[in-house]
Amino acid sequence: LPYNAAEWEFAGIDASGMKEMTNLTYDRLHTSGDKVLYPTFVNRGTKPLLSGSETLMTITFKARKRATFKLDPSSVILVGPDGRTI
Repeated sequence: LPYNAAEWEFAGIDASGMKEMTNLTYDRLHTSGDKVLYPTFVNRGTKPLLSGSETLMTITFKARKRATFKLDPSSVILVGPDGRTI
């Protein structure tokens, strides 16, 4: 999730819907100057899989100044236990 760091500050992630998955979320500043949040969760071992319909996570940003929030998820990948991706 690329975002403008001059306008927004990543404040945290509530991932209660991710059950027992390990949170590997990374808020990265690339050498190009692009600020990108990578919400990443992995299911290690035989912990419960996600199923059903519920909110998986809530991502919170703080405004640094008056701005319009536009978030463009450029790539979303879901990987199943068999290694297939959606």
